[in-house]
Amino acid sequence: MLWTLACGVEPAPDDLDGLVHWLWDHHGDDADVDWAEGFDNFLAALDPLEEVLTGDLSDLLADQTTGFSDGDPGVCRGLVMARRMTCTLDALAPVLTALDQDTLYPDVYTAYDRAYTSELEAFTSGESATITWEVQASAELLGVTYTETLLGGLHRVDTDDGQALMARTWMPGPATWDADGWTWTQDYQIELFLEPEPGTLWHVYGLWRDMDLGGLTMDNDGVASTTLDSMADWDDQTAQLCELHR
Repeated sequence: MLWTLACGVEPAPDDLDGLVHWLWDHHGDDADVDWAEGFDNFLAALDPLEEVLTGDLSDLLADQTTGFSDGDPGVCRGLVMARRMTCTLDALAPVLTALDQDTLYPDVYTAYDRAYTSELEAFTSGESATITWEVQASAELLGVTYTETLLGGLHRVDTDDGQALMARTWMPGPATWDADGWTWTQDYQIELFLEPEPGTLWHVYGLWRDMDLGGLTMDNDGVASTTLDSMADWDDQTAQLCELHR
């Protein structure tokens, strides 16, 4: 796809696949990004979002993951989910910034240790639009334990139409498994939370993943379906946690 540059600002695409890629590329940016246009395009592409939307994403390109991982992103499968959630951005933020994610999501992690690599107070007070972190986490999948390192953070954006919250997470290197033949080499995740109406969030969740569960890879539609189900389960738990902060 060819982009037309005007006044140094790259126009946002108008299709969901292109928008998820655009979001990955610009997370954390503040200059030369027309966030209002991008968010409006997300809403238009998803409207009316009455049912959960799932599908595949086109591949990330190597220049999109430079500095994130040494792996070839072309081997990853991309998936997207979009849905409505009962929550507000104000209630969501403390859930996403909590250190005890293993307590909040007990069915996901067996161990979780997050360290902030920028000032949390600056983000929660509104002084900074971004917060970054590093995570060491362990979990079980199909009875096999893995350990991973995750890097990521949040970016809050204010526009004339309201506020948005974005999250980006990636694995800088492969996870380790307690089983031979199991691999998880790459993982890139991007999320967008919009609140087009008070009390209802539109959540767009994209990921690109390269994983082999003893012969079952992301190319297997059953593995992809299970992954999308896990993303939906995460949202369900998040919506419940939001109620504690409303």
